[in-house]
Amino acid sequence: LLLRLKILTIGFLHAAIINLKWNCCNEKGTVHESWSPLACGRNGFFRNPILAEIGAKYDKTAAQVGLRFLYQQDIIIIPKSTHIEHMRENLDLLDFELAEEEMNALYALDLGKSLFGWW
Repeated sequence: LLLRLKILTIGFLHAAIINLKWNCCNEKGTVHESWSPLACGRNGFFRNPILAEIGAKYDKTAAQVGLRFLYQQDIIIIPKSTHIEHMRENLDLLDFELAEEEMNALYALDLGKSLFGWW
């Protein structure tokens, strides 16, 4: 069995994803991937008040909220960490679900540019 996946790599961009033509990508069988979804903590990601407020509701960190945001959109998430405690934390995002208004609040954080200077 040959399984061909087209992967589109995107960065998380300050707690939100790049506004892509999702329907078109999905129709073409594109699998979305978020490499370094926590933006290496750039632009105050881990101190973002919206992420903190949502996280407090679920007893989760800003990182867990950000990763859950992507997970709920069926985006492959590949967070980078060299610390075992962060790796464990990154895996602990399946016991809560973000409400629609929380998802919308996170979408609104999109800066429309890469925090890594790619474009």
